[in-house]
Amino acid sequence: MIHIDRNQVATPVILSKIVRDGKTETELAIEHYTNWDGTKQYSFSRYKHDDVKDALETLFDGKCAYCESNFHHVAPEDIEHWRPKGAVILEDGTERKPAYYWLAASWDNLLPSCIHCNRRQRQEDVRNSDNAQSGKKNFFPVVNEANRWTHHTQANRNGEEPLILDPCTDQPEQFLNINDDAVVNEKVPVGTLENRRARASIDVYGLNRKALVDERKKQRDLVVALIDTIRLYTLQLPVLPAGPVRDATRDQLLKKLSELKKHQAKDSPYLLMKAPMIDEFIQGIGPELQNLGVVP
Repeated sequence: MIHIDRNQVATPVILSKIVRDGKTETELAIEHYTNWDGTKQYSFSRYKHDDVKDALETLFDGKCAYCESNFHHVAPEDIEHWRPKGAVILEDGTERKPAYYWLAASWDNLLPSCIHCNRRQRQEDVRNSDNAQSGKKNFFPVVNEANRWTHHTQANRNGEEPLILDPCTDQPEQFLNINDDAVVNEKVPVGTLENRRARASIDVYGLNRKALVDERKKQRDLVVALIDTIRLYTLQLPVLPAGPVRDATRDQLLKKLSELKKHQAKDSPYLLMKAPMIDEFIQGIGPELQNLGVVP
């Protein structure tokens, strides 16, 4: 998970369009739940519109907002409500209905998610065997249940403090890091609120599910192999005599640098892991490359 500036993409107009009787979907939902009898849930549809889907794909470059996997070309995309719309699991494990119904068509509450991060299912967690199930679904843990935002009229969100990270309002890079085994860990000390938020996010989204860790490890190995090759060419180039071999080595160095740069592109998966690796390497080897007349 990395920070994404939501302002890069305009709010889809469809979310605020009139549905009927001169009212938006949000206004109709509020009206529905104002005198709700506890039976029929409001049927939301605006968030499912193709314009919303396309905007989220553009904003997140076709990646899951939580695990950063490229998935849209091989699996369905869930348009995820960060604050759940229909029901929410409380701290004691009970379910409260409705949930944050007034945010169902709110652009700031919508994220693209892969099915594994969004749907609750059994997943093997490589770091925490107690976390037998992961996937956000209706989970939205907060710091203090007494301050949960439960009604659209409450001012200042009732003082609610979410425990899980939102990639568009938080800076996940300040809370999380990924070790050499491609496992996500808390970046901040135990006992702090930041640590609690990091741990809750890792567990709820399932950021250490085995299949995901394995895929991150493959990507890490690719980056490490490129770094090792670039380092080797950088050592070889200064001692090679002018001629075809030196020219070919320089060409290969440029090619590998270009490949490494692609791993820093916005649409590249797992930037939380790869970006620091590449930045540290380029910063260290940059002067040598410049001496060789190569711009990293």
